[in-house]
Amino acid sequence: MNTERHKIYLAALLHDIGKFAYRAQETRAGEGHEPLGEKFILEHLNKIKVTQDCADEIKEYSKHHETASYCRIADQITAAERIDEKDSKEARRPLVCIFQNIFREIRNGNGYPAYYKPDGIYYYEPTAIDVQNIKHKTEKNISDSAQWKFDNNESIRLHKASYDDFKKELASLNNTGHIEAFVHSLYYLLHKYTARISSASYKSYPDISLFDHSRTTAALVNCLTYILNEKDLKEYNPEKSHQDFLLLKGDLAGIQKFIYSDISPDIAGDTKGLAKRLRGRSFYVALLTDFIASLFICKLELAEANILYSGGGHFLLIAPSNEEVEKKIDALEKEINLMLRDKLSSRLTLVTGRSSFGNNLFSNASEAIQKVNYELNRNKYKKYSNYLDEIINFRSGKTSFKDDEKLGKNLPYGKYLLEIVTENPGELLNENSLVASFEKFHTYYFIIKEPEKGNEKDAIKNLLSGKEKTIQSVRIFKINDAGFLEFAKDLCGQYDFPISFGFKFVGIAAPKDEEGDVLSFEEIAGLDRTPRGKLSYPQLGILRLDVDNLGAIFALGLEEHGTSFSRIAALSRELHHFFCGYINTVAEKHQIYIAYSGGDDAFFIGSWINIIHFAKEFRDTFKEFTCNNPNITFSAGIFLCDSHFPVAKFAENAKEAENRSKNFNNKSKNAITVFEHTPGWENYDSMLMFSEKLLRHTKTKEGETDNKLARSLVHRLLRIIKASLYSKGKYQGEVDIDKLNRNVMQLHYLFARHGFTHEEIEKAQDELKKDIIKVIMSHFSKKELVKNYLIPTHYVVLKTRTLEKN
Repeated sequence: MNTERHKIYLAALLHDIGKFAYRAQETRAGEGHEPLGEKFILEHLNKIKVTQDCADEIKEYSKHHETASYCRIADQITAAERIDEKDSKEARRPLVCIFQNIFREIRNGNGYPAYYKPDGIYYYEPTAIDVQNIKHKTEKNISDSAQWKFDNNESIRLHKASYDDFKKELASLNNTGHIEAFVHSLYYLLHKYTARISSASYKSYPDISLFDHSRTTAALVNCLTYILNEKDLKEYNPEKSHQDFLLLKGDLAGIQKFIYSDISPDIAGDTKGLAKRLRGRSFYVALLTDFIASLFICKLELAEANILYSGGGHFLLIAPSNEEVEKKIDALEKEINLMLRDKLSSRLTLVTGRSSFGNNLFSNASEAIQKVNYELNRNKYKKYSNYLDEIINFRSGKTSFKDDEKLGKNLPYGKYLLEIVTENPGELLNENSLVASFEKFHTYYFIIKEPEKGNEKDAIKNLLSGKEKTIQSVRIFKINDAGFLEFAKDLCGQYDFPISFGFKFVGIAAPKDEEGDVLSFEEIAGLDRTPRGKLSYPQLGILRLDVDNLGAIFALGLEEHGTSFSRIAALSRELHHFFCGYINTVAEKHQIYIAYSGGDDAFFIGSWINIIHFAKEFRDTFKEFTCNNPNITFSAGIFLCDSHFPVAKFAENAKEAENRSKNFNNKSKNAITVFEHTPGWENYDSMLMFSEKLLRHTKTKEGETDNKLARSLVHRLLRIIKASLYSKGKYQGEVDIDKLNRNVMQLHYLFARHGFTHEEIEKAQDELKKDIIKVIMSHFSKKELVKNYLIPTHYVVLKTRTLEKN
């Protein structure tokens, strides 16, 4: 974008910043959010080197209630999502969690989820986000959010603390000498501090953050400045807009093929090299998705706010709609796919779907998304249609692609990711920190890890110094840490090229040894639940999971309060925060290797016992994160194997287990498959608790007290369950009631032989007889319950098993 458009974009990002200031102080006469916003712009942009001469101009642009203003029109359109809501007198109410709004109080039938009404209000305190900050608070037993009361003084205190921190961090950008770099850094600073602040607290359902409203308004402003001059602006009527806006969705096809290509099904997973490649390729997909999305906004002269979401091989953009834009999109899509052909032999392919809309793009985003999804799916069958000869005539050979290895090697130790655009890459290609390159677009990525001597700042300076004639621009992203401006004062103004700052949440957790090296799969397989514990019988656990019905959630789940782009942006941002950021916290606790974690699906590797307990905590945390909404669930599959099992094969088997969970209970999903059994999550939780209880009462070594079950008895229980199942035919794996009845009779005899008679069990008071044997005797006779005990019996048999010595 040119400088003038950057100023208007900056004004749009800050058009409601006065709301932040307003909530951080007691109300005084004449200090509504609009004058406070103007005061903020004049006071703080006058201190920024690059905006000192235009603060007054930016202030004028930000007046979204003036007659002829880009911000006024954009705000009018994006705020339409709030028109039908009831107003409240409270202007400082916290931000309500978007997840309690999914499929809330909607019609039943025709495939819609069940009626859902929260048991109160889930909300966020107005604090800065970080990789671990996903917790919300709950105000119980409130049915009407318009009557929601809260502590006004406490709200002011929290807003003020956050607002003061925001201003302090903003000051670290004072020496920024390039407006594009400043706006990019400010975008991430607003993300950090305003993603937990409501945009319209006075509305009955304040579930849209100030950040999400500001960025969708700014995205719309970028479209308007692209297509409207000052004369057109004065005459523009949003209600009469026909096809001014374009919704563009991109999809990388062939992700699974790419991740496992060149990994033969018979190549085992006990080498560290394969572990690195698996992680490297997974992250490469995420990096490539972000890179391609940024190429589109650069080519279309837009900005970061125009990317509604990006991750896991998908991105969604808002752009202006005209013939010039359409031509640019076609040309860039071709250029990207030819690059992917050269670099990856077309194992990954970009497919796009797009459609033009008027004001209805924002008034009915659900319909727009469904239409674009349809166009995208249709285009998958005619990809390369305009340049098929160039693809067909390409001679595929062995490429020199090594980015996956470099990414996999450096990612677990990465502190910063640098994106450098240059005309002459010669000075950069030999840098040890180089992890990915897109030569055709002169863009290169570097991972900065803590050096043996000095610190990350010194490492960044060493990379950049002496290359002023080569580098065009630098973007510095801090990995999994929103404290991304710690080096801004030292780096801004030090170089002729623009430097901007941001942060990225990336699933990178991996168990390491005492020297800090990532463990191999063979070493991971032996990890017990305690930090230094070792399993007597090592096995890998492979977990794959995917959010259920995500397409329906985005397209239909927000209907009650309006499927606006602000809400869609908030929903995708929160899911990304969980799956790419917070997930590291849970994974590290359970010593889990994150092979991949995107916006809605994930792939994890750990020891069998750690992966089983990790799955439970992951689900519990996700359930809490999504406000206990029963219509937001995920399905998972766990496959257990030796550490020497082929990598591509265990990934495929875990996916098959996940698919079984997707088909659970007439495709109602919300289940997990483990030990070739698929229970719902509630049954899984109860069986995991029973597993630990059964383990406590099972002999794990010779010489233990007789007041415990013999391991052989538990193993016999497992065989009884398996013997009660159909072994073949259309009912394979289901319970054969006749076999079950015969085996239950054997079970009574088996327990009696071990001293547990029917009379003793009935009058038992101790935990072993009362809570274990009595429960088993009762549940094993019930067809609908007996299969669940595959979990605890397998669990105990594996935990008490030892490797046979040669």
